[in-house]
Amino acid sequence: MVTDKFPIDVAASVIADISSGIYRTPAGALKELISNAFDADATVVHVSTNGPHFSTFTCSDDGSGLTPEKFKTVMGLIGGSTKRDQGESSPIYKRPLIGRIGIGILSIGQICRTFEIFSSSIGSKEKFRARIDLEPYMRPEARRQKLGRPLKPDEKVRVGECEIEVAEEDADAHYTRVVMERIIPGFEKQLRSRPMVELGVTPKTFKKGSMKDFLESVSKDTVSEHGAYAQLIWELAATAPIQYLPTGPIRGASELADLRERMESYKFKVVLDGVDLFKPILLPHRPTTAHKTYPHLDLERRLSDSRTLRVRGYLYWQDTRILPRELQGILVRVRNVGIGGFDPTYLGYPKHEGWKFSQLCGELYVDEGLDEAINIDRASFRETDEAYLALQEFLFQRLGKETDQGAGVFTNIKSDTAKRSKRKRKREAVARAKRSAVVIYGAARPVKVEAQERHTAGGVKVTANAIRVDKDLLEGVPEKYRDLFVGVCAVVEKSLGAIIPTARLRSLLEKLAKLFSAQ
Repeated sequence: MVTDKFPIDVAASVIADISSGIYRTPAGALKELISNAFDADATVVHVSTNGPHFSTFTCSDDGSGLTPEKFKTVMGLIGGSTKRDQGESSPIYKRPLIGRIGIGILSIGQICRTFEIFSSSIGSKEKFRARIDLEPYMRPEARRQKLGRPLKPDEKVRVGECEIEVAEEDADAHYTRVVMERIIPGFEKQLRSRPMVELGVTPKTFKKGSMKDFLESVSKDTVSEHGAYAQLIWELAATAPIQYLPTGPIRGASELADLRERMESYKFKVVLDGVDLFKPILLPHRPTTAHKTYPHLDLERRLSDSRTLRVRGYLYWQDTRILPRELQGILVRVRNVGIGGFDPTYLGYPKHEGWKFSQLCGELYVDEGLDEAINIDRASFRETDEAYLALQEFLFQRLGKETDQGAGVFTNIKSDTAKRSKRKRKREAVARAKRSAVVIYGAARPVKVEAQERHTAGGVKVTANAIRVDKDLLEGVPEKYRDLFVGVCAVVEKSLGAIIPTARLRSLLEKLAKLFSAQ
C-alpha cells in the first residue's frame, strides 16, 4: 500500500467570487450597508440610486461612524469581525446586533468595483476618505491564479487595495457615507431597460408618492412585472429592520401590536431616493376581504448544543389570493432582518395544499439561536442545522396539526372556507328568490317553496306567498337547477294555468322537468 499526500489548492477566483458575488441581488448587498448602519445606532439611512441614470449609488447614515484606525483594522482582516465582543446589543438604542462575520463591506462588490467611504466617529477630531479598488482582483487573469497551497486558518488573502486620506473634523460629527461608482454594467442596464422604464416603477414615479402608494401600485399581481427598480424597492423594504406602515402588517390585529412597537422602539428609518421605506405588508388590501390572523406562533426551545431558539411570529389567511405574489409565503427574520424573501414553500412543507398556499403569509422573528444556520449570502439557511430543523418542525406543526385556535392552520382554513361557502350559497339563494319573486309576482317578497307529497292534476300551485310543486316533478331535477325549475313552473302556471287544460299543464311541466334533468 502506497500512501501519498498532496495539497488542496484554492483558486483565487473563489476569493474573487466571495467579494463580488456573495449576495444574490444588489438589494441584498445594500441591505448589508443598512444593517451596518443599524448596528452603528444610526437613526436614518439615505440611499440614492441616481436614477434614471443609475451611474452612482450612495448610502449615508448618521451612525457612530469609524475612526481611521478602526477602519484600517476592519479592512485589514475581512471576516474577522469583533462587533459582538463587547455584547449582543448596540450601545445607544440597545438594538440586537445584526453583523457577525465581518464581510459586509465586500457586499459593495456586488454593485460596483470601486467605491469611496467617508466617515467620522463621535469624539474623534478626525475624518477620513478611503478609496477601495477591487477591479485588479476581478480580472480574468487574476481569477485563473491559484494560491498554490492550502490556506492556514489565520492567513490573509488580498482581494483589493485601499488608499486613505485623513483630515480634521468637528469632534461632535458622526457619520458614514459610501459612494459606489462604476456600477456593474448588467445591473445598470437592467434598471435602465426600456420596458421597465415605460411599463414599470421608476425613480420619477416613486418619488411622487409614498410607500403606501407603491404598495397599491404593485398589488395587482407581481412586483417583478413592474421592473428591476420596483424589485429593489420591495426587497429593501421587506428585509430591512424598519417600521411597519401605521396600520400594518394586519389591519385591526391588536395582537400584533408588540411587533409594531418593537420596530418603532429602534428609532430607525431608511429613505430610498427621497421616500421613507416601510415594511410592504398591509393586509387585507380591501377592508371587506374575509380574513383571519393566527397571532401566537411563539417558540422557546433549548437545543442539544446549548443554544436556545426563541421565535415570535404570526400567520395570516384571507379567502382570496394574497397579492402581490411576493407576499405569499413565510418570511424568517433573524435579529429583525429578513433572510431571503417570503418563502412560498413554508420551509419545505411536505404536503400539497394547493390554493391555500396562495391565501396565506406570515413572519417569524427569530431573536436567538438561528444565526449559525444563516449562509454567507444572508439569503438562505443551512437546512441541516439543528435550530433550522427545530424551526421547520415548529412551523409544520402549526400549519398541519395545532395552533392557538385549535386545529392546524390548513385544517382551520378548510373548515372556515366550508362555512363561508355555505353562508355565501345561502345569501345567493335568498337573492335569487327575491329576483324570481319580481318576475313571478311583480315585486320582491318572501316566498316559500314546498314539495307536495300528494300528486296533483296540474303539478304546481301558486299562492300569494308560496309555490307548491309536486315532489315527483322535482325528483329528477339536479339540486343546482331546482330553484330555477320551480321559478319556471310558477311562471308557466301563472301565465298559462287559466288558459290550457290542467292535463296539458301537467304534461308541459313533466317535459320541462326532463329537460332540466338532462342538463
